[in-house]
Amino acid sequence: MKISTDGLGVSDQEIRWLSEYTEDVAERIETITLRKERIRDINAFAVSIHYRNRSQKACEFFLLINEYGVVIEAESEYINSYREVRLLVQFISILNAMNIDWNDLPQTIDFQSYYKQWRTLREQAHRKEILSNATKQAMDLAESLQKQKAEQLINHMKEQPIVLQWERQGTYCRTRIGTDRLYVVKDNGRLARQFNEGQTIPLGTKKTLTLNVSRLDEQSRKMYLFMCMYVSADARSSFHLGPAALDAFCTLQEELDDEHLIGRIPTQTEKLPLELQASNDSVIMKECLEGQFCQGQNYLYRNDKDLIRLQWDENGQVYQLYQLLAQDGLEIERNAFKRFYQDVLLPNRDHLELHSDTDLQTFAATISNIKVFSDMEDSRILVWGTYEENGREKKFWAEPAGYPVSLITAIIEHYADQVEQQTAVFKTRSGRLFEFLDEGIPMIQKEADVYVSETLKNLKQARSLTVHVSAYMQNDLLKIQLDSDVDPAELSAILQAYRKKKTFYRLKNGEIIYLDSPALQELDELSDELNINRSELKKTTITKPAYQSFHLQDRPDIRQDGSVQTYVQRLAKARQETFELPEKYQKLLRDYQKDGVRWLKALYDRNVNGILADDMGLGKTLQVLCLLENFVSRQEPSLIVCPSSLMFNWASEIRKFEIDLDHVCVTGTQAERQARMEESHELYITTYDYLRRDAELYQAKTFNYVILDEAQYIKNPRTKNAAAVKSIDCSHRLALTGTPIENSLSELWSIFDFLMPGYLFSLRTFTRNYLKPIQQEHDEKQQERLRRLSAPFILRRTKKEVLTDLPDKVERDLWLDFSAEEKKLYLANLTQASKQLREELQMDHVDSVTILAMMTRLRQLCCEPRMVYDQIKTPSTKLTMCIDLVKTLKENQKKVLLFSGFTKVFDWLIPAFQKDGIRYHILTGKTTKEERKAEVEAFQNDDSDVFLISLKAGGTGLNLTKAQAVIHFDPWWNISAQNQATDRAYRIGQTKNVIVYQLLMKNSIEEKINEMQKRKKSLGDSLIDNASGTIAQMSAEELQALFTMEDTE
Repeated sequence: MKISTDGLGVSDQEIRWLSEYTEDVAERIETITLRKERIRDINAFAVSIHYRNRSQKACEFFLLINEYGVVIEAESEYINSYREVRLLVQFISILNAMNIDWNDLPQTIDFQSYYKQWRTLREQAHRKEILSNATKQAMDLAESLQKQKAEQLINHMKEQPIVLQWERQGTYCRTRIGTDRLYVVKDNGRLARQFNEGQTIPLGTKKTLTLNVSRLDEQSRKMYLFMCMYVSADARSSFHLGPAALDAFCTLQEELDDEHLIGRIPTQTEKLPLELQASNDSVIMKECLEGQFCQGQNYLYRNDKDLIRLQWDENGQVYQLYQLLAQDGLEIERNAFKRFYQDVLLPNRDHLELHSDTDLQTFAATISNIKVFSDMEDSRILVWGTYEENGREKKFWAEPAGYPVSLITAIIEHYADQVEQQTAVFKTRSGRLFEFLDEGIPMIQKEADVYVSETLKNLKQARSLTVHVSAYMQNDLLKIQLDSDVDPAELSAILQAYRKKKTFYRLKNGEIIYLDSPALQELDELSDELNINRSELKKTTITKPAYQSFHLQDRPDIRQDGSVQTYVQRLAKARQETFELPEKYQKLLRDYQKDGVRWLKALYDRNVNGILADDMGLGKTLQVLCLLENFVSRQEPSLIVCPSSLMFNWASEIRKFEIDLDHVCVTGTQAERQARMEESHELYITTYDYLRRDAELYQAKTFNYVILDEAQYIKNPRTKNAAAVKSIDCSHRLALTGTPIENSLSELWSIFDFLMPGYLFSLRTFTRNYLKPIQQEHDEKQQERLRRLSAPFILRRTKKEVLTDLPDKVERDLWLDFSAEEKKLYLANLTQASKQLREELQMDHVDSVTILAMMTRLRQLCCEPRMVYDQIKTPSTKLTMCIDLVKTLKENQKKVLLFSGFTKVFDWLIPAFQKDGIRYHILTGKTTKEERKAEVEAFQNDDSDVFLISLKAGGTGLNLTKAQAVIHFDPWWNISAQNQATDRAYRIGQTKNVIVYQLLMKNSIEEKINEMQKRKKSLGDSLIDNASGTIAQMSAEELQALFTMEDTE
């Protein structure tokens, strides 16, 4: 838990300054005592800090901190003085740095002992970090040098001419130009551009020369190209040879004669002197060259009187060593120095002059008998090796090895995909393996004995796999027939090798199969789509549920007979079937509800499952009860799982419509619930919470039908709710929800995973092929394919489509302006939130909880700043407007539903309602089921004016058709939650027009949310009609847009 410094009256800048200067305070703290407290129903932590002030007087500082890290009480002798507030900030900084386990209380800490130990550990960590960084530099150099050498081994297998002349002095060159006579160039920086533009330049006082690159002689043309690359545009009478130019100059001078170059740079061979000082834990190296030097890119130049290039090894490794040591030398851990000595110093010993106070032979090793082996195992190509070091056999990659083993492993690593368990692995489908066989092995053979298995030698004769797939229907089951040119028992293993991106597979008869095959790709896709497991692949004929045949509609590569298409068409026409309902329901059901019952019965008869996704308030409950009473077998019981708020509503509907079903609500204590489950009934009604807690009771029974009401409760497939309902043994399943997709397509997958496991693939496959392409890449092709797969099993009707006799619903957004003081507060908090958001977005992992907290704070300021600042006494603009609106609706005899996501708002509305004689009911998360039912019935039957409802607690499962107006005090993240809340009033049974008000603050986060909801809603619309918009998954750009404010001045 981190303790907050908000609200202490100290600026952020001063808080940071105080936090950095806590050592003086820390040295005066003696003990810290911590214990848990329970104050006014709040969990809190009491902290007593005993310390001495600057006069060495014993003092105590007492803090009371709530469970969210907010200081709710602080006491000391001078708490009202500014100095003590600063001291409080420093105490908080110290407590936050101590990593206290707040669950392990009470405890008393001897702070000076703790502080001394902490400083010691910090100094040790600092020393370790310095040594580790230096060692890493050395090891990086060693590894880089060997890889460079490996790369180098791998990559090794032409009118009268214009003449240029250079005269070099030190690191500067003068240029002359001419034909028969040469003249000094006064502007070297412009010469290359003058050649390019074909300019005419003066030579001396009387002659001119027209510049043309084609007229340059062969050597001068090379000099011109050098000047294009290395001469600065501001060079005048001479140009400077920088590090890159120096090396290029020395290379070029070998191709220039004395007519073109005066002042060559000679090359001198000398050894690099190094001083090595060894201690118990490290070795310090320093270079000991004497004189003046300048550095090129790849060479060092002595610059005493004139330039001399120092020639060391051909590959420049010694120069790289010099660069590493040139500043302050280098310190390496003694254990790591052995490899550095073997890989860097020994291979270059002819170019080094080593001076040491210890015997360097202690770091030397004799490496011999190097062997490299290669073979194929489990369809992967493996390469490993052994060698002897000082007579002891060792394995490649078991520990850091010296030259030439380090060179060999570098070559192997260049080609291999990875190294694991001291073995190089080739597993990708690429040409790297063949390159290794053709190029890498010959290079390794120069340093080691190489043993290649016969299997690898024959790899180039590998063949591809042939698989033919056909499908047909039999007894309402889908049959998949696989015809392959390999033993079916090996097909599963071949596919597993393909999925692991292996290149080859060796059959039991020794034959090699090349896995980069279109047939395997098609088989892999089919296995994903139909959820074919490994044991099924071993069979020549695979049996799957009939509904999987919908996956074959876009697979022309699979031969299908007419039975498959007949089944698909028969299910597609399920909504068109007609049959007579019992007379009771002929009168009771509306036409669209009769169609819904027919569709449900068609699914039941065909042994498939689906989603009844009708709009809220269209009577999904009654359609299901009609199905259960008339068309579902009662030999086994059925089960309805619903939210707690709806359990008694189902029982009430059964009694209301006189449904002939022996039913029971499984509620009460655990013993009472168990007793009810042991009773024999035709229909059990329970809640998601009870089902999760009593999972074993339900798993012991077999049900005919399991029906999920408000099925979005299992939208997260990893929750216990989802696991519990999916574990129930039943023959038929049905999901009821008005919002199959609220935040993400994964919610639709989770519901289908309950209805028809595997139909929408595994979650991993669904995420890869549908969720990410659709939600992140806006892939319309995959979006349409998912719609075609899911549409046959979803029935969705909206009020607008089917309730032509339902009165009108008028929606009005009431836009409000901040007052001057409210705007100042909002802008101040917005600025801080924007800054914090930018910092969050720069991190590798964005803390969604922090961002949500920032959003919530801004939303609270829009609703009522008193939720954030206790010192504010006046009602907010929005609260005042809301009270006036309720008064107006009361005067017009309209009962009101008032929804808010912040129940604290009700604490300010209720006194105002009481003052103005506005009669109200209230429903929040604290309302019990019995109180909830009583409040709803009272509102429906009395002359009250307004029903205050928490959006989360009362947004679903209520019938409040006596209301004619709905007020959304604040916009919710998910517009479907608001629509569900509105539909408490706008539903079957409503006889009057309903007006819906949404109170929104202009130029605020509420306006941004409102705009974003409208944009996001299009995703759900394309898959399921009238789906909901969401802001649950936002891009960085969308998040930043929420924390901006338009300039309205």
